[in-house]
Amino acid sequence: ESGILPEKIAVISHGAYTFFKKFEETKTFADKNTLLFFGYLYKNKGLEFLLQAIPRVADEIEDLKVIIAGDGDISDYYKYINDESVYEIYNEYISNNKVAELFQRCKFLVLPYTYHQGHSGVLATALAFGKPSIVTNVGNLSDLGKQSVLVVPPKDYNALADAIIELFKNNQLRSTLAQNANAISHELSWDNIAQKHIQLYEDLINDTK
Repeated sequence: ESGILPEKIAVISHGAYTFFKKFEETKTFADKNTLLFFGYLYKNKGLEFLLQAIPRVADEIEDLKVIIAGDGDISDYYKYINDESVYEIYNEYISNNKVAELFQRCKFLVLPYTYHQGHSGVLATALAFGKPSIVTNVGNLSDLGKQSVLVVPPKDYNALADAIIELFKNNQLRSTLAQNANAISHELSWDNIAQKHIQLYEDLINDTK
């Protein structure tokens, strides 16, 4: 639509948010059965669908803990919470130290977005910590996460519950996705991103000679 030929467009991914790793605590380990929902509470984040999935998950997973962390108006979501003991909520600006702590504590991240465009800083942070994620097939979330994510339809809390239960119970799957997340994080290191930019500029200069 822009009139630019596809072969004239180069796409270089945003780097993983390894910046947060310097706040990592060596004494902090993943909790037994903890998942994380992280980010500002915009409507498109789909938090209500995660909350509707949790009762089924809680029936299957012992000692379930759901961490919800992010600023924004959370008042509309409390109607979906039927067991407050399952939840740990930080409805506030999250400091860098707290970001590192929460990503270390979780087994995986859940991004139940109903709409998404562009880069996801939340997913990039999960990659930096080597964490698997469950994402919806909206925007380019599955492309960004590549082989480190499970993909479910948006607004389908039953499918989301199934994926969460599977990722908690299937240790081998979770380990494989975590290994892939670490590999993708290395691929998206800022040194590698810089090198890709340098190579692109060199190619452009050579094409004009």
